[in-house]
Amino acid sequence: MPATRIKSKRHARSRHYAIRIGLVLVITADTLRRMLYGSRPIDKYTLAIGIVTLLIIGAEAIIHLWRYFRIERRKKQVLNYFIQGQALQGSPIAYENAVNIEPWREQLKTWIMTTSEFLRGCSPEACAAFLYDDAKVRDVHMQFQGVSPFVYQEFATLQQRLTNLRDILENPDVYL
Repeated sequence: MPATRIKSKRHARSRHYAIRIGLVLVITADTLRRMLYGSRPIDKYTLAIGIVTLLIIGAEAIIHLWRYFRIERRKKQVLNYFIQGQALQGSPIAYENAVNIEPWREQLKTWIMTTSEFLRGCSPEACAAFLYDDAKVRDVHMQFQGVSPFVYQEFATLQQRLTNLRDILENPDVYL
């Protein structure tokens, strides 16, 4: 539900820019019409104010579009990290002894480090949200069906990080 609300906010903001630009264009066109049929000194000032207003609104719209596309690009990258984490989530099922678990642990550490570095580049809040550990969710005696008991703690960490990453994807305006 939050993604729908954010999307509608974006569309409302875009409509808001369109309405403001339309109003200023109408006022500017009216000023130009009056200037063609006998200019008054106030018409020149009105035209200048209209042009400056259009420039300001245009700059706001460009900044808004730039931020929108930057967030969309970052969302795609975060989604790729999320997919990599899900691949790690499915991989420890085959491991039954401690010898084969070490490569998986190294992959997990590497994934956490690269994901947190990318999110740190996006914003400190995104990195902090990703690395957040909810102590209530983690239970040392937790058991995962189909997962080797040697990796329960790491698997719980992976699940927590994936949950945090999903929260970041659901609230991109806040974190990215």
